Amino acid sequence: MRRLVLGVALIIFVFSLPAYAQQASVVREQLNPKTTPAYSLLVLRKVKVQAELETLVAEYSSDWPAAKKLQFELDALKGEMKKLAEIDETQIPKLTNGYGTLLLRRASLERKRVEPYPRRYGMTTRHPADAS
Repeated sequence: MRRLVLGVALIIFVFSLPAYAQQASVVREQLNPKTTPAYSLLVLRKVKVQAELETLVAEYSSDWPAAKKLQFELDALKGEMKKLAEIDETQIPKLTNGYGTLLLRRASLERKRVEPYPRRYGMTTRHPADAS
């Protein structure tokens, strides 16, 4: 009787190993930062910016001010994506849509820093009395 119980326990253990291995692989996939909502928002914005940039470069050149802004934003997005890919596993559950939106906002603010402040608002750096 004891051998029968041990045999059944061994059979159950052997057949449960693949199910446990499959469950462990699902947990590993959930710990991948590239599968988070924040990373997907960055990927979507990156694709959109790349498409806009390619259109501008094809129509004008890479020296066009709007193209420079888009290139700067694209570089900022790539930097944020690299930071997310290297994040600690304990922080991965915090990479939500809200966090992704904050990262997108930071990248868009970096884009606005490209153009100097006075030119952005149509101001000149010369004094009106000097204009003659």
